[in-house]
Amino acid sequence: MGGLPTAAETERARGIVSKLSLQQVSGQLIVSSWSGVSAANKPVEALHLGGLVAFPASSMTAGKIAAINRNLTKAASKRGYPLFLAIDQEGGTVARLHRGVLGMPPFMAVGAADQVDLTQAAAWQNADGLRRLGFTVQFAPVADVTVGGADRIIGSRSAGARPASVAAHVLAATRGVEEAGLVAVIKHFPGHGSINADSHRSLAVQTAPWSTLLKRDLVPFREAVDAGVPGVMSGHIIVRSLHTTEPATTSRRALAGVLREKWGYQGLIVTDALNMQGVQRRHRGARVAVAAVIAGADVLLMPPNPLAARAALVRAVRAGELTRARLDASATRMIAALLHAAPQPPSVPTRFASTRLARAAVTSVAGPCSGRLIGHQVVVKGAAAKARLIPLLRQRGVRVVRTGAPVIALGAYGWPRNVDVAVAVDRPGPLSQVKARVKIASFGSTNAAMNALVEVLLGERSAPGRLPVSVPGLPRQGC
Repeated sequence: MGGLPTAAETERARGIVSKLSLQQVSGQLIVSSWSGVSAANKPVEALHLGGLVAFPASSMTAGKIAAINRNLTKAASKRGYPLFLAIDQEGGTVARLHRGVLGMPPFMAVGAADQVDLTQAAAWQNADGLRRLGFTVQFAPVADVTVGGADRIIGSRSAGARPASVAAHVLAATRGVEEAGLVAVIKHFPGHGSINADSHRSLAVQTAPWSTLLKRDLVPFREAVDAGVPGVMSGHIIVRSLHTTEPATTSRRALAGVLREKWGYQGLIVTDALNMQGVQRRHRGARVAVAAVIAGADVLLMPPNPLAARAALVRAVRAGELTRARLDASATRMIAALLHAAPQPPSVPTRFASTRLARAAVTSVAGPCSGRLIGHQVVVKGAAAKARLIPLLRQRGVRVVRTGAPVIALGAYGWPRNVDVAVAVDRPGPLSQVKARVKIASFGSTNAAMNALVEVLLGERSAPGRLPVSVPGLPRQGC
């Protein structure tokens, strides 16, 4: 993995930073957000922000999003280096773009398929589409290791429950993102898959011993750091075994202590959103920006008020709480990472990657492992993906009726009664709670996932996947 900038790129970035004023270098560390159907150029230039993260309205077309990124890039062209234009496009439940891009399944699909070349190809395909829209940074892949049913927050965003497998797919996905020309930022260090608190709303606390974390939660992060991952996002998670009351985002023991000093990480440390309650409960308002930089963060994502955050950094330097050299170091890392990112020929075949991944991920945990699973007439229930599945069945000659036929139920968390074929379109755990002759995990509700499901239902293809997380009460983990 070649994610870290070269010495020449770092030196070029250092030269750029040396010409910035204190106000400008303080703004460079801040990445604000835009949402809805437009993004304003003026605040980016007036505050010399490092960039923006996108939360476009679901109605936004790919063309409109590309136009926004072009305008932002043009307005900042005199800087001589790219803007930090980021997006959360993991797939599954966390996908900000819904039109004009290939749908990416939840990351758990790659764990079910368990083919690292396919993971890399799908990640490349996803990131290549983002690059064509003008994005320069992708907040993915998710490196959290889920603990299964006890994990109510991350779930299918994780590749699975086996640390070594998660690490392998995180490395593969990162390679795909890098080869597509984007800065990959893995998340959420030190791992959110074994914690139930939602850091958007409350402080998350990790009570497991450090020895447990080293064998479970931290494995993908350590391997990615050793491989030279471009960026790591911190989670708002208090780690008790680090003997701190600070969430990782504002903890020197977590960021400077573990990532920088113990692991020797030289890449970019990006905070999770600083307007989240998981960190605002410790450091209110603009003060959180100063606390994160003191802890070791480089990129300050979505502070509540960018202008106030920049002013707080300037005041901290003038008061001697921070040094100008400390801000320069972070700005240099950020700019060098952006200069380094460039598309290159993919090292694995990427043709039809989303289709291949969807087919490889389908997992049968109850019922026949081969042959046709439905007749020529069915009832389809469940809001999730129903609108996608019904036309596909009808195109293949299956009549979809309201009553009087076997029931296919697509669900994420709950099920209707009298189900013949139960399909989990998100995490597979709920399959243990439904009585059905056939139980299938499709790992996603994209068009590719629904096509792959129909092929299995009609007996045209097998379901080769295996559950990447243990689900008690099922007849098997896969065929």
